Amino acid sequence: MGGRFTAELEAWTTLDAQGHFTYEVVREAGSELIRARVLREALDTERDNYEPDNIGRMELVPANYEFRSRGLSGPDQADIALLPRRTTPLLLRGIATIHTRTGDVLRVEGSPAEMPSWWTRQVDIVQRYDRVLGVQVPVEISSTANVRIAGPSTFQMLYQYASVNGHRVEDGSY
Repeated sequence: MGGRFTAELEAWTTLDAQGHFTYEVVREAGSELIRARVLREALDTERDNYEPDNIGRMELVPANYEFRSRGLSGPDQADIALLPRRTTPLLLRGIATIHTRTGDVLRVEGSPAEMPSWWTRQVDIVQRYDRVLGVQVPVEISSTANVRIAGPSTFQMLYQYASVNGHRVEDGSY
């Protein structure tokens, strides 16, 4: 089964000023099973992560993580080890790469402190961030997972912004 199913889904997402996340699927193709059980579930999980009870439980803050310096990793970049204070799928055990002059998080990579389900043996996640109209936002999330029965699986979510804080994003502006 591994690698035989592919799917893609394009959605318009909105995060309003009150923190409510919504999405509308505008195009999809490929396996209905993958679209329903992986892609739409990823959007539902992102929506659920913005619920008031969840938002603080996954932030990169001392209440959630112990941080340890791992030194410089490139020009103007430092790596910080992320050690979750709780065992939960919302927190990652891994490394955050920080821009040393701005303090911006550039990249977070690691594995969930707890696997999201029995079906998933190992998950490696990479999240990339950038500034769009001066606001730091996610631009890509990708993962590879070892899924029982299905085998190795990959996932990629790319973000393209139409507006940020009510301001229109011109093509290629980030």
